[in-house]
Amino acid sequence: MKKKIILSLFALLLFFSVGTGLGVLYMTSTTAELKRLIELYQVEELRRSLIINIQTVQSNLLSVDTPFATDLDSIVLNVLSLEESANKCSSCHHPQNLADRIINMQSIMQDYEVALSYYLTSRANTTRLLQLKKDAVNTGDRLIEVTEHMSHSATTSLDEKTGAAMANISNVKTILFITVLVTLLLSILVAIRLIKSVTKPVNALVNATRMITSGEYGAAISYKDKTEFGELANHFNAMSTGIKDAYDSIQREITERKQTEEALRQSEEKFRTFFEMSPTGIIIYPIESAPLDRDLSFATFNPAFHNIFGYTREEISGLSISDLSHPEDMGKNLALYKELLEDKSDGYRMEKRYITKNGSIIWGYINSTVLRDSQGRPSHIMTILVDITERKKIEEEQLRVQKLESVGVLAGGIAHDFNNIMTSIIGNIALAKMSSGIMKNTYEILADAEEACLRAKDLTAQLLTFSKGGAPVKKIVSIAKQLKNSARIVLRGSDINCEFFIPPDLWAVEVDEGQINQVFFNLIINARQAMPEGGTIRISAENVIIDEQCGLPLLNREYVKVTVKDQGVGIPKENIQKIFDPYFTTKQKGHGLGLSSTYAIIMNHDGYIEVDSAPDAGTTFHFYLPAIRRHGLIEPDRKPALINGEGKILLMDDDESILTTVRKTLVKIGYKVELARDGAQAVELYKNAMNSDPFNVVIMDLTIREGMGGKEAVGKLLEIDPEARVIVSSGYSTDTVMANYKTHGFCSVITKPYQIETLSELLHDIIPRRS
Repeated sequence: MKKKIILSLFALLLFFSVGTGLGVLYMTSTTAELKRLIELYQVEELRRSLIINIQTVQSNLLSVDTPFATDLDSIVLNVLSLEESANKCSSCHHPQNLADRIINMQSIMQDYEVALSYYLTSRANTTRLLQLKKDAVNTGDRLIEVTEHMSHSATTSLDEKTGAAMANISNVKTILFITVLVTLLLSILVAIRLIKSVTKPVNALVNATRMITSGEYGAAISYKDKTEFGELANHFNAMSTGIKDAYDSIQREITERKQTEEALRQSEEKFRTFFEMSPTGIIIYPIESAPLDRDLSFATFNPAFHNIFGYTREEISGLSISDLSHPEDMGKNLALYKELLEDKSDGYRMEKRYITKNGSIIWGYINSTVLRDSQGRPSHIMTILVDITERKKIEEEQLRVQKLESVGVLAGGIAHDFNNIMTSIIGNIALAKMSSGIMKNTYEILADAEEACLRAKDLTAQLLTFSKGGAPVKKIVSIAKQLKNSARIVLRGSDINCEFFIPPDLWAVEVDEGQINQVFFNLIINARQAMPEGGTIRISAENVIIDEQCGLPLLNREYVKVTVKDQGVGIPKENIQKIFDPYFTTKQKGHGLGLSSTYAIIMNHDGYIEVDSAPDAGTTFHFYLPAIRRHGLIEPDRKPALINGEGKILLMDDDESILTTVRKTLVKIGYKVELARDGAQAVELYKNAMNSDPFNVVIMDLTIREGMGGKEAVGKLLEIDPEARVIVSSGYSTDTVMANYKTHGFCSVITKPYQIETLSELLHDIIPRRS
């Protein structure tokens, strides 16, 4: 910027100097001309004075009559003045032509002076005097003429030179005016440029500083040049960037600090919320005040901690961990706790028993951890206590259930084998009864034996129910009789009365009799146990039609509703939602499976069960079963009849006694029978007989111990002959295949043990009769 200013001022000074120099030069020249003009004017003035003097002498000469007139003195004086004027004029420096004229004028002047002298000094006659006077006058006139001619020429020259001098003066004025004007304009332009050069970066700097002042840190100046302002702009931009970086750094630090503080606050709030709302007990205490036999007034614990034990915060503050712990578990707890205090471990975990306010024993899982300060020194101990009493109960119940399942598997196996044996026994009794010549008393003995076998069949059915067999094997029945029989069996020997409210037109239902009996047993047993002091159980059944307005999760159709109501202690509100959960029980010796299995059976029958209860107000169970309104479909309780038939039967079983006995009975009533020991043999026999003497019916055992069973073999038979009629038979009456035999390809089902009469009726219905 200094260079710009210096160069601008130098340019102005140079231009002004040039203009002024030209003006001075013109002025100097003009001044010399003016001096010359003054001198010329002075000469001209001398000429004019000379002319005037000559004219004066002439006038005096003409006015004097005689040379000795009285005006002679004035003439002499004028002549002297004339001579003086002529001398002054001749003393000036003139050009050569003018000098020649002046010499000529001086010559005439001398002549004039001589003529005057002759005239003035002559003593001649008048004529001569007049002639001398005339000569003097003529010479004077000639002198005047020459002088006037010279004056006229000088005046013309003076006018020309004066005009030239005035033109020079005008030029000087013009040059000076132009110089001043241009200098002024240039000064203005330079000033404007300098102002812009100064104000632009200054304004940019001011605007940038205002932006920074208003908070726009990092504002930059776009001004760039090589002057001090450019350098200032660069330094300012660097400073602004530094301010922005520092501000951003401070803002980041503030933001991070705020985020950290907010995160810490949220963490503390979350921890406080977690601490207060956690369902698990949490207790924190200083490590220097942590003996297990000291009261908990020094400790910090959440509501769940004292709620686990049934105490209020104030009550538990006066107790110690030792007071709350089961004495038998304190030894191990103290040993682990000692290691924790001696900094030999960072924590420990264990399961232990505690004693609640009401004296009951609960199981707790504790996780104790050392909390350290910023220097890594142990400062506090935090213990998390989880009530695992229910888990312990479930584990115990699972152990019981595993035992029960083992017994159930054993019972199922026993029932299966027993049914196979009973099938053989019942078949042989039937053969004996069909023998000719049998005595009456022998027949009666055989009939009693058969009746005993049928009672044994009911026993195996109970064993299979106990083993929790699969899907229900349904048939259409009326449940009125079953309800009464179940109540009579369960309530035998108790102080409980039972009232029945069952209409005679109760609809039939399609159920598995064994499983529905289990439902009746469970509900009536539950009612009996709820009334240890005796009371009355009300059992009712009614026909209902369910629609959307009922608000029940059932299809819109007809149902039979059964209600079992007792006068017992009732169920607490908090347990209502749990009573159908597996393993949940409020009974000390209960296993929690009765109502859960009841619920499962009802659901498997497309029904619904609900409960209404309140403490000391009794309990009422309602369950719904899909109804069958056509009473003619109910299978009557009657003894099957023995029906003779004809046809070819393929019997497949892995029990030789069953094969032998059933073959004999079927042959006895008119059938031809071939035997197979597994499914593969049965398929082969059936395939070989198709083109010669095909089988009318195939009876297959569902399971074969060492070979293909009926479930797999029926598929292969249907591949050979889609019209094959296959009956499935098994001692596992609760197997899912037995309940859904048609979906597996069987045309009918018969459960072991079965009577020959039942089998004969089944074959009679399946084998087409000849017309």
